[in-house]
Amino acid sequence: MRTTEQRIAKYNAKYHPATVGLKYGARLDGMLDAYAAFANSMAAVEEQTVGVLCSLDVPPKRFEVPFYLDFARELWHLVNTVDLGGKFLNQEASSLKAKWVARGLQGNTLSAIASQVFGIVLP
Repeated sequence: MRTTEQRIAKYNAKYHPATVGLKYGARLDGMLDAYAAFANSMAAVEEQTVGVLCSLDVPPKRFEVPFYLDFARELWHLVNTVDLGGKFLNQEASSLKAKWVARGLQGNTLSAIASQVFGIVLP
């Protein structure tokens, strides 16, 4: 069993600022690329969502628009980061729709966002 001094020395070596800086520097390019891909994807989803809202005559200055965008972001998360497919994805998307309808958004608008932006048909 290691002594307390050995444990402290291992911790200090592992989390020494120079060591952490090297690990961060080695990962920085990958992190920036991943964030750029995420930001581009999310910007496209938001633009498409605003387009759907405009086609349904939801004025862009209305107070509900950020909430519709939140719904789209949550659907994006389900589609891109949670390993779901088929009926499970539809069930989760229906649950999201029910949540946002309970918060006061229009169900037909949420269904239009899901189908036109993500290709998910909601009841």
